Amino acid sequence: SDILDTLQRSERLLKSVRDENSELRSQLGVLEEQLDRTRENLRDLTARKLLLQHQQQSTNTTDEEEEEDSDEDDDDEEFCRCTTAGSGNYAPTVGASEDEFIMAANRLSSPDNISAYPWSKTPTNDAALDSSSLPTIKNRDDNEEVDADAAGDKADESGPWPLWRILDMLSCIPDEQVICVKKIQLIKGDVPTALAKYFSSYGNVMTILLLQRKTRSHTSTLPPNMGFVVMSDPKAVKTILETPQHNISGSICETTSFENKRKMEQQEHQPTLPSVAIGHMPRHSVCSAPPESPTFTTLLSSSPSRSYSSSLSWSNKSNNHSILHPSLHN
Repeated sequence: SDILDTLQRSERLLKSVRDENSELRSQLGVLEEQLDRTRENLRDLTARKLLLQHQQQSTNTTDEEEEEDSDEDDDDEEFCRCTTAGSGNYAPTVGASEDEFIMAANRLSSPDNISAYPWSKTPTNDAALDSSSLPTIKNRDDNEEVDADAAGDKADESGPWPLWRILDMLSCIPDEQVICVKKIQLIKGDVPTALAKYFSSYGNVMTILLLQRKTRSHTSTLPPNMGFVVMSDPKAVKTILETPQHNISGSICETTSFENKRKMEQQEHQPTLPSVAIGHMPRHSVCSAPPESPTFTTLLSSSPSRSYSSSLSWSNKSNNHSILHPSLHN
């Protein structure tokens, strides 16, 4: 009887354990289902978050591309308007009116023609200045490495500058010596250094000016997309323009000819005067002296520490001798 009682108690205990085990299994199944639903919800939320981020990035990229394209169109339109036939509504220079301000005009087709310098009203048969005597950006061999300090100074010299100021600075340079280089924003690294190193293989590079781009947003800054390369030899410019596209530092850039509209307007109102190829000039330089004078020779032979663009300082003060009409110096 004792053994039978013990066996019955064991059976009842085993049954209760089995019942508890079955209940625990059912609860475990419910928890597993909840876990699966939680995982699915988490996957859905992650997918939605990634999709939203991708859409935001696509929208931002599209807006930036549209803004960049519109800025490029505005820059090209303004460049074409101010350098070819158009209204040319750029800001005037300080210290001289349009009629009084005479930098120079186009070079005559033949060097034997009668010429006149910007500082003189009397025509003369003197030959044009030798471009080899003009200071350049940097005289170096093709295998010579670019100095870091010189590259930094050249970057400061090159700008970027507003279009109206670039046109004023290029007024004393013959159009045959200027090249317009587009799509320079694709160049990686220092753009003025890359342009100077590339075009120096064609000839002597006098200076480089970068065009300042307009931005619709006050918080964003766009890199220059156009530059102007001034060569000392017009033949080198013709050679460069024979190839419309050039591979500069691994980027394809376009080159076009340059035509200053301000010179065209001056030619309609006054006799044609050949411009003198002036490179880097010292700040507040006196250009009223004839080319044979020691003052002018000293100015050309000096090595300026500041940029060509900043040296063309338009001032209305009497003690600053800018490159203006001779009547303004009196």
